Amino acid sequence: MITAHRGLSASKIAASLRMGMEMGTAPFVKKLTDFGIRKPVREAGSTEVNPVYRPKIFVGTEPASLKEMTLAYTAIPNGGSRPQDIYYLDRIEDEDGQLIWESTQAIETRNNAQIRKGATSTATAFQLHNILNSSLKNGSAQRVAPYLPKNFKGGVKTGTTYDFADNWLFGYDSRITCGIWVGFLEGKKPIYHGAFSSDTCASVLGAAITEAERQFPAGELAPPPSVERVEICLTTGKRATHSCYDIDPSDKKYRRHTIFEYLRKGDSSLPFCDLHGEDVSAPVSTFTAQNRILPLPPILPTRPILQGDDPYHTELNQVPANRNFELLGAGENVPEAQAISADPVSSDHTDTSITLPAPRPITIPVPEFIHL
Repeated sequence: MITAHRGLSASKIAASLRMGMEMGTAPFVKKLTDFGIRKPVREAGSTEVNPVYRPKIFVGTEPASLKEMTLAYTAIPNGGSRPQDIYYLDRIEDEDGQLIWESTQAIETRNNAQIRKGATSTATAFQLHNILNSSLKNGSAQRVAPYLPKNFKGGVKTGTTYDFADNWLFGYDSRITCGIWVGFLEGKKPIYHGAFSSDTCASVLGAAITEAERQFPAGELAPPPSVERVEICLTTGKRATHSCYDIDPSDKKYRRHTIFEYLRKGDSSLPFCDLHGEDVSAPVSTFTAQNRILPLPPILPTRPILQGDDPYHTELNQVPANRNFELLGAGENVPEAQAISADPVSSDHTDTSITLPAPRPITIPVPEFIHL
């Protein structure tokens, strides 16, 4: 089980399939329509009057055009809304910059007459942007990042079919959205074995966005008022507590194991992590001794801790100063202190018995009783 953030940013198709199976095909197909992707046209002679979509649709088996897909991605940086349609020519000017022709559709679009509202909510749109932006840092789009401007503030999504016949790559920022497809127009054959979109499309996307930003400089995509920034445990996907630490496999150090997500403001349905520590949202009566204890190494004394004499040799001054412990891995036990190799009492004497003086008598005073 992984979080939805990890599933999308790392292109984990199994996660998409699991979510789709829980949701069902009907709402999924409706959401495709909201984003501007039409229901696929069946082949001639098909007996499906109302096509029934099988679960395979969740892994991208149905066809979609580059125009439709690019149009759909414009909803992410535009707060959940997208243009009604796209056009290829805005205006025609002569060499002196005089307007010769201008698209009526372009004028209407600039006046927001052709903006389609409600492809998704502003909160969901920003959540998607946050995920696709992080994909450039630690997801499936990491190999695309070097081709983009250093201050790129948008998001990227890769796409590769199983037979390596189609490569898709979509990128956007606050001003532009760009879609790229690489493949063969006729016949469905591999571009080459192992052809991923991050290899074939990245340089094209980078060149397009770099050139476009000269005329359309992008700004930050700020979170809308409908979301709030919340710290999430990377292991459980729940709200983080003060105990959400884990061993970093790269250097074996104990580090905060969380990520910041954007949840809908006021959403209290996500519980607190109960793996690394107690569930702080649970009633006090439910706290038990079985809650997981952090595997911290013991703190060893570096000097005598008793005040005064030690006639019974309870303190052995053989504790190494500043001993370093290796941090624990998963399932390991807390390391014990170093075993003491010799008893200072028995090292120089054959008789290790201790003679104790007899205790002094104790006199208990008896009160006098007065009889009246």
